[in-house]
Amino acid sequence: MKTYYTTVLMLMLATAIVHANELPKFAERVATAKDIELQEPTQQYLQNAFYPVAGPVMSKAMRDCTNSQDANTKGFVIVADITQEGSLTRIDFEPKTNTAECFTRALVEVHVPMPPTCSSGALPIVIEMEITP
Repeated sequence: MKTYYTTVLMLMLATAIVHANELPKFAERVATAKDIELQEPTQQYLQNAFYPVAGPVMSKAMRDCTNSQDANTKGFVIVADITQEGSLTRIDFEPKTNTAECFTRALVEVHVPMPPTCSSGALPIVIEMEITP
């Protein structure tokens, strides 16, 4: 019986590793999002719908996140997907700094208008942040 459970556990672990390797890496997600952002419907959406709603939240988050003594002032890149419901999901960032993490937490609360349809069902976006002290 012990061998059975060990075998099941090993199969589950192997399956998890295979699925983790199938997920797109950060750089791949950024490249895909940048390609999609070049398309006219995406540019229009970002300019006319996304940033008017998300911009004030992002500005406040950047002020709040860089206000502490230990705030990292290194720039960072965020990649996320905007669902058809207007939520940001699969948010990831590089480099992993306290400021980038703080900023990302604020993005979870953002709800934006429905994006244009994408083949994946969600619209991938990239946000590149530079911090000027």
